[in-house]
Amino acid sequence: MLSTLTTKYVQPVHGVSHELLELTLVEKEPSESTVNYNSRLVDKMLEIITLSCQYNSRVRVATLEMSLLVLKQLLGIASIGRKKFASLRDHHLATLEGAREEATLMLRNFYKSEEIFLDMFEDEWHEMHKKPLNVEYLLQDASVLLPPAGTPLTGIDFNKRLPCGE
Repeated sequence: MLSTLTTKYVQPVHGVSHELLELTLVEKEPSESTVNYNSRLVDKMLEIITLSCQYNSRVRVATLEMSLLVLKQLLGIASIGRKKFASLRDHHLATLEGAREEATLMLRNFYKSEEIFLDMFEDEWHEMHKKPLNVEYLLQDASVLLPPAGTPLTGIDFNKRLPCGE
């Protein structure tokens, strides 16, 4: 829910002044002069990313995708027209790289054991990119309120259920 609200309201809003938005997203006293973002919020986004990379994770792909979107917006990567780029602090970068390594190792296991993995991966990749994540539609979807399903037999989209090998 935190990432949903943040994704919704980090984007430029006509009713909220830019200064007020900056006060919310940036720490009061940054520890380093070149790095300027809310460390607690980045910690929570990285925690979601790390949890999603573990075996038998209960984190949906949509939650992971939203966390990455929020992280990009906080760092100024996804903003168009802004030339302000932030870099991650060392401990945040180490956490992100650790999650990437865990995800790579897990994918490597599936790639070697499942012959159909690459075809399934490509199909799901194309399906996800046909319909990019829309927060408003996601909030209106009742399947998100149910416990995460782990099988494609439920008919729930891949990004709204738990990944599985079936």
